[in-house]
Amino acid sequence: MLRYLPWLVLLTGVALRAWRFLSIPYTYDEYSGLWRLGTGTYADMLRDGVMQDAHPPLYMVFLKAWTAVGGFSAPWVKLPFVLSGMAAVYLCYLVGKKWFSAGTGVLAAAMLAVVQEGIMHSQIARPYAFGLLFILLAALTLHPLCVKPGLRRALWFAFMLALCAYTHHFSMLAAAWMWVASFLLFVPARKYLLVAAALAMLLYAPNLYILRAQLAMGGIGTVLAPPDFDFFTQYAAYVFHFSWVFAACTGMALLLSRSNGASAHRRATGLFLITATGTLLTGTLYSHWVAPVMQPRVLFFVLPLWFLLLFNRAGATTGWKYALSALLILTSGSVSLICERQYYTQFYHDGFSGVLKASSADSASPPPVRVLAYSPDILRRQTLPSEGIINPDSLWNWCDYQTFADTVRCKALHFGWTTQYYRPPVEFLAMVHQRFGILESQSNFFNASLYRLGSSSEAPGLMLYPVHATDSAMHFTADREFGLTHEIPAAELATRPYDLVYASVDLTIADTTGEALLVAELLRDGQPYAWTGRQLEAFVCDPSDTATAWIGVYTPDVFKHTTGTFTWKLYVWNRGLVFDVHSMKAGSIPGNPYTYALLEDFRPLLSPIDR
Repeated sequence: MLRYLPWLVLLTGVALRAWRFLSIPYTYDEYSGLWRLGTGTYADMLRDGVMQDAHPPLYMVFLKAWTAVGGFSAPWVKLPFVLSGMAAVYLCYLVGKKWFSAGTGVLAAAMLAVVQEGIMHSQIARPYAFGLLFILLAALTLHPLCVKPGLRRALWFAFMLALCAYTHHFSMLAAAWMWVASFLLFVPARKYLLVAAALAMLLYAPNLYILRAQLAMGGIGTVLAPPDFDFFTQYAAYVFHFSWVFAACTGMALLLSRSNGASAHRRATGLFLITATGTLLTGTLYSHWVAPVMQPRVLFFVLPLWFLLLFNRAGATTGWKYALSALLILTSGSVSLICERQYYTQFYHDGFSGVLKASSADSASPPPVRVLAYSPDILRRQTLPSEGIINPDSLWNWCDYQTFADTVRCKALHFGWTTQYYRPPVEFLAMVHQRFGILESQSNFFNASLYRLGSSSEAPGLMLYPVHATDSAMHFTADREFGLTHEIPAAELATRPYDLVYASVDLTIADTTGEALLVAELLRDGQPYAWTGRQLEAFVCDPSDTATAWIGVYTPDVFKHTTGTFTWKLYVWNRGLVFDVHSMKAGSIPGNPYTYALLEDFRPLLSPIDR
């Protein structure tokens, strides 16, 4: 059986990537990438698509040619990426076998075969599967160059370096660090490594103009934050599926496979350690000093290198410990992926596709108003009727939101949005929910939510959560700083951490020369934990009339990594404004427990708030 272990690992990797392959939907990222292909020439695509996408052009050029041959059906578009992901599992085994031992290769490939990150990026038509494939090919072609330097071997390595650079900026970064590490550690090969570097830069030179334009874009600062220590601990937990069983089985496999023959692999260990660590540190420093770019997907290119380092002391074992180690990883990883992470349940029900399908189905009858909170550029390119569709975007202010909620006339409101890159403010959701009052149905996805709201008491749905009214009124003079403080146990507003909390005040402003805030502060065990505020005057659209100011909290962001006893503290913080508050209300909106199901541990959100 032992000699068949590499094939068992490969078969597992193939099966997990091919499972229900024909039913894998497009994701938001893929819609965005396919839109950037455009309908013009390759030059048009490079100018209007690639230079605006902040990714190198190789995968876009490939996709344009690939879709020209077979069209845009999801299985056809995804096929090359699925095959690349399958090939990467086998290449990981070969790299480990070449640089370390057969045991290292099998166990590292077993990890890559079952981890969600490896499977997910094999099923998404984005550059990540290609980038990983080319990094592993670069490591594979580097081995003979370092063992027995030669010009032909340098040319192969240069070609792989160029492919990495043309695929993704982080695969280029990993390839650059691999070259640096090999130059430092393998002195006899330095002359040929310099030849490889020169040729790779020559091959990459045509892309420098595009690279310059993309670097000017910076990072995704409105979406990402610079990584802190918690980012790396969460990433490690994510790799192990947030499963103590998978982590423990991997630890057992590490102990069982450990041998004393690691001294011959010191330079190989140094090569992959410098490559993986250098990539990680460069991305972290760039995120802090220039613009945030770090997210789990950019570390995907060096993930198998960490697996190789983890098992770098596994020898060419032929005993039962070798087989048991591989089986522990394959079994625990597969079970945690399917049962604990519910990967195939979550990922195969993409919300972007689901909301579009539901909206299209409703258009067959006299349509309700549908609010689709996507990027307008994406919406304009879907085959949906424009009648009855309103698409709020980031240019709307609070008065625009309130005007829509006050004036919308329809029997039912179909409200769908994605949580990737843009989601409607909780305040807007509260306005609309209060306007209709009946939740006829709700659909939740890992990256989207969809409500169908109605106002008829005969509707089959359920009433929304009850509103907590404080029945408070207060006159604020310019020198009255705080008032209307109410502390409400979090479990009274919402028993579930993923339900969205809001508060509102009805007010009349007499003097607009100052400013005031409606504040929602969360106390954990009596101590301040989270704080947010909204300016009252921003909600005053007609100074002569009574206005309603809102504040909302996206509570999954607050509760996903913490425990304790929580209390909401609601109050008005006045800074020189003269106004009257007539009443204050607070409540919650049914939320989405699967918002973070794909990339984070969503199970804590399913527990009660005070846990």
